[in-house]
Amino acid sequence: MIKTIALLTKLPELSLAEFDAHWHRPHGDPLTLAISVIRHAVQNARLAEADDLITAPYHGIPEVWLDDAESALKLQQDPAYAEAEADQVHFMDIPKLRFLLTAEEAVDGHAGPGDATGVKVIRLIRRAASLAEFDAAWRDPADADRGRALGATRHVRSRSIPETYAAGQEPEFDAVRELWFPDLAALRAATAREEWRALFEPSYVDPNSSVTYVATERRLR
Repeated sequence: MIKTIALLTKLPELSLAEFDAHWHRPHGDPLTLAISVIRHAVQNARLAEADDLITAPYHGIPEVWLDDAESALKLQQDPAYAEAEADQVHFMDIPKLRFLLTAEEAVDGHAGPGDATGVKVIRLIRRAASLAEFDAAWRDPADADRGRALGATRHVRSRSIPETYAAGQEPEFDAVRELWFPDLAALRAATAREEWRALFEPSYVDPNSSVTYVATERRLR
């Protein structure tokens, strides 16, 4: 299964609340849910109370799960896609829209959509060296223990798929790490621990090009 991650920036004239309300309805439900090839859909709504922890310039990060890479590449051919795409101009800054196509794996817990509880931290990662060096370090067996030491209730990581590196192109980010916490206080406590730096700022990550986003989840499907 392929997980598509979109990086959304709101129109400057909208407040975060206005952006989020339109993104939820009608854009998420019913427009996005009308696209038949989407198996699961989650909206990660930016948590304003955590702005001091957020370095990502995005106001919304939706995730959709599709059967395979072929389905992802043909998403725009779905009959319902055109209506959802036409709605984007009403709430998002289209030139700043970015997409990632990733393969997700569970580090601790399960892959796939969550249960929309607690607080979620999303680390969008750019590598510091070659792809080979990054891949050799990315799947560190110690990551599960690090996440548990931080108090995370779930931990997944997603790698941009090889097809997105074709023809000399590169995705906006090489990988994504996601951890869930019971609440914002638990997340704040985790940021002071050594394991946080080991997960979010290891030597194979470029800290100047990698960003952090804190959200609450909305499970649409």
